[in-house]
Amino acid sequence: MNLLPFIITILSVLALFSLFQMHESHIPEVPLYQAYSHAHRSLRNQSIDQDYRRYRSSSGGPPIEGKSHKMRPKKPGNKTATPSSPKPYHRPPYVSCPEGRFNLFSLLTPSSSEVQLLLTAKHFLSFFYDHLPYDYSTILDMVIQEEQRYFNAYKKIKPLEQISLPDPIKQKQLYMLLRGTHTYEINKRLGYPPLEDLITFNPEQKKPVRFQYASKQLLASIFSVQVVLSLEKEEKLIIKGKRALSNVDENILLQIINQHQIREAYEKLKWFDFSPLLPTKVITCTDPKTRLTVRAKVLCPDKSSK
Repeated sequence: MNLLPFIITILSVLALFSLFQMHESHIPEVPLYQAYSHAHRSLRNQSIDQDYRRYRSSSGGPPIEGKSHKMRPKKPGNKTATPSSPKPYHRPPYVSCPEGRFNLFSLLTPSSSEVQLLLTAKHFLSFFYDHLPYDYSTILDMVIQEEQRYFNAYKKIKPLEQISLPDPIKQKQLYMLLRGTHTYEINKRLGYPPLEDLITFNPEQKKPVRFQYASKQLLASIFSVQVVLSLEKEEKLIIKGKRALSNVDENILLQIINQHQIREAYEKLKWFDFSPLLPTKVITCTDPKTRLTVRAKVLCPDKSSK
């Protein structure tokens, strides 16, 4: 009996079966790729529209079609315009702003001698953890040592929730710091925020502090409470006028420091990034068939410039 035709038949059947399975496995991917392509294109169009609106609003152009900008006729007479209500203070009492975290990445480099930065970080944490029954300062030292070891070995940052301390008691205390409490009142020493809301090790951020996002507690730990009160007064005066929100720059901050005569504060000015505050929002686009969602962060129109 010749087995060759039988073997060829079996191989042909297996080849057809494999080809059919391969074709079936690619079928679900086609609509997903198409949905992502359509959603990404729609999201890009929304982003372009947002950029166009931001440009027109900042350049003082005519109203954009689709928005109701009605020009009210001026009534005769010498009536003065009613002043608009003052805008809220841009530094809120909460400290959960991701851009406002104290960046301690410079402590991980081998040539770093930022002793003052470490002391300031511990002073900053004292605003929130000073009432706890364990030593948060030692835990911070151990976290920095672990981050430094990991960065030197792998040239990247280890997430705080993945850090493992050799001491099981300290490890449990670190877990409690990372978790925080559901609610907290800083002034009343009730509860405490998560450690990840206060500090970060971000290699992409050039300086430790982004001034426009920094909380009052962080600024007070760097300078003093008196400087923060003067800064808050100055920023409120700016907000009530026609100048842009958060318009305090390095020169105005330097004037406030000179008023309080804090010598060690001049060296700390190099920690600050004074880049302007840019409002952003997240836009999404969802495909109705596959429920695939694409997200992107875009700049909002600058309403303060109108």
